[in-house]
Amino acid sequence: MQHRYWATALSGTLVSMTLGSGLLPAQAEETQTGTKTQPMHQEVEISANPDLPLADLLEVPSEAELSAEEGDQLAPLTSKPSATADALKPTIAETSNSGALLPTHAQEFERTEESKVQPPTLFLETSRQAPQPSFTNGPLAQTLTQKPPETPQSSSETPQTTDKEDWPSPVKDNQTFSFVLIDQLEVRTVDGPTTLNWDAIGWVGGDIRRFWFKTEGDVGLSADTGGEAEVQALYGQLVAPFWDFQAGLRYDRLYGPGPDRGRAFAVVGIQGLAPYLLEVDASLFISEDGDVSARLTGEYEMLLTQRLILQPKAEINLAAQRVENFGVGSGLNDIELGLRLRYEISRKFAPYVGINWQRKFFETADLAREEGESVGDFSALAGVRLLF
Repeated sequence: MQHRYWATALSGTLVSMTLGSGLLPAQAEETQTGTKTQPMHQEVEISANPDLPLADLLEVPSEAELSAEEGDQLAPLTSKPSATADALKPTIAETSNSGALLPTHAQEFERTEESKVQPPTLFLETSRQAPQPSFTNGPLAQTLTQKPPETPQSSSETPQTTDKEDWPSPVKDNQTFSFVLIDQLEVRTVDGPTTLNWDAIGWVGGDIRRFWFKTEGDVGLSADTGGEAEVQALYGQLVAPFWDFQAGLRYDRLYGPGPDRGRAFAVVGIQGLAPYLLEVDASLFISEDGDVSARLTGEYEMLLTQRLILQPKAEINLAAQRVENFGVGSGLNDIELGLRLRYEISRKFAPYVGINWQRKFFETADLAREEGESVGDFSALAGVRLLF
């Protein structure tokens, strides 16, 4: 049987010896207190009979040998670094059989790792769940734990009876509004006779359906001049954003030195706001005699400032048949261009000044010459724009 012992010399006064698997009292106390300091040691193998007493198995070295060993062990480590490192390394036999002896480096590392605080694995897993109240009694705990009341399901066989008097007032989303704009109320004069001209439009209704009315005309301010007037009554239906389809009636009246004349039309048209804020009004007319004519009007408001506005306007009249009683020829009848500059004292009242040019073409111009009338007129104007 192989026996090994450790002989450790510290200042030449302490010798610890271990036989078999037992520890001396000083070494056991060092192990329990967790002392990690491993002194320099020297390994000696001996063969002995286990039946012999301990005193016969060991040979105590002399003082000279102890002094020599102490000098060798306390020599500077820098003189023989390789020897010191080799002395600190455990042997293969020591690693296999010294489980009960001093702990090795691996065992110390394992004990150190075990003594560290482990991460709160259970806390990390449970922290993902919804926090639970730390109380089980009290009104708040009962409120959190109690189930919501079940809503009774109404049966389709038993109809619910409600009193209409308890119903809330309906939302007034179909109100009636009104709008009246006298866009032109002006006096024209330069080449032709001085006239008073007007052009107005208005409607009454809601956002979808409206009743429209339009009127325009002129009247001479001198005694020997006549004039003309036009009135339209239309029903409007919103067909697209900013666009109304209109249908209704139109009536024209001519008055002057001669006999007054008038005629009625059926009207179909569309009016709205085109891209770039261009206001468009296109209408098709069919007279009581079956005469077909059309009109296209466009205007644009250019804001020079918040109050000073420049408004160009153009109007074109066409006819399919010749009507001599009203001075209308087939084809292009006339073109009228106007430019007005207004200053809005308020949204409801704005005076303006401007110019206007009108020209008749083709058969309509020939009929005007036969009547002794002017074919083209250029005039300066001044007026006021009113909004109600």
